[in-house]
Amino acid sequence: MNPSNLLIAALIAFGSIEAFADEIEINPEVYIGLTGGYVRGDLGGAVDPFDGSLDGFEGGVLVGVQAPLQRNFFAGFELDGVFTTASARDTQRGTIVGFPFAFHVKAHQDWLFSARGRIGRSFNRISPYVTGGLAIGKTTATGTLGFLGTVTQISGDQVNWGLVGGGGIGFALTDRISIRQEARFTHLFDRNDTDFQAFSGRAALVFRLSGGK
Repeated sequence: MNPSNLLIAALIAFGSIEAFADEIEINPEVYIGLTGGYVRGDLGGAVDPFDGSLDGFEGGVLVGVQAPLQRNFFAGFELDGVFTTASARDTQRGTIVGFPFAFHVKAHQDWLFSARGRIGRSFNRISPYVTGGLAIGKTTATGTLGFLGTVTQISGDQVNWGLVGGGGIGFALTDRISIRQEARFTHLFDRNDTDFQAFSGRAALVFRLSGGK
């Protein structure tokens, strides 16, 4: 799946939500931002057999809309996409019908995209929140298999869907600029024996475009 097509579809849905908010006469806050952080977890089965610990950096953009609720609560919807340097390596040795083999592989989590709901509460400039929704990501893998005196090159890639959830805290620097710190857990569902589970810590710089105060 082309991530640009996914982003276009998500932005259309995002625009529909904003239009609905206008129809019911609330003043939603629309914002964009830059986000980045560190991810660490496990990646299994990208090229069978494979099981390795994964870590690396991630960075990208986010866009969202949120509306005020009663008692200083707020709720909204957010999209984000990041490219990552997260990778994992695995080496396995053994025998096949008595003949030795060696398998070396490196897998890389290319990108992650999420569409999430957010709900939280504002305390003056501080805004803790929880978030959760759908995630999608692409994994690629390359490796070699040595058997019976030959070396075979192996490669593959695939896109998996899953769930993401977490929470964070925002701090308003000005009426239009805020910063965030967020922790989240992402689990992309097993497809063709690929399993991605990772925790990430992200920071974000957010710019309010319209609405809100």
